[in-house]
Amino acid sequence: MAAWRAALLIALFIAATDRCAAEDVEEFPDSQLTHEQWQHRLDEAKRRTESFVEKLRSQPSEPFVPEREQQEIADHRAMRDQTLQQGDIVSTSRGLFIYTGRDNDSATGAFRRLEPGQRNGAGQSSQHPHNR
Repeated sequence: MAAWRAALLIALFIAATDRCAAEDVEEFPDSQLTHEQWQHRLDEAKRRTESFVEKLRSQPSEPFVPEREQQEIADHRAMRDQTLQQGDIVSTSRGLFIYTGRDNDSATGAFRRLEPGQRNGAGQSSQHPHNR
């Protein structure tokens, strides 16, 4: 009796598997391609890939700039901004600085480090620069 049940279960499993496999073939229309059609699609995909890679290689790549160097460039640009006015606060990778030079003359590099909780020359706290 147990052998009969096992045989029945195996037969049902095989029948279900065959039906699923048949459904899978119908879901993929490419499975009906001839060898020549498949080879043509493959060759076209290779050609597109090679064209894409060639295009990437022909474009000049930007040189890699380490993050630390990018920060230094940004710091230099911010502290040399020609629109700085006395009392302006500049945020850099090394902290906050207050510009103490003359208006529109940041070339002098006149800055003072602004420590947390310290007030700038106008009597405002560095923690609330929007109250200016």
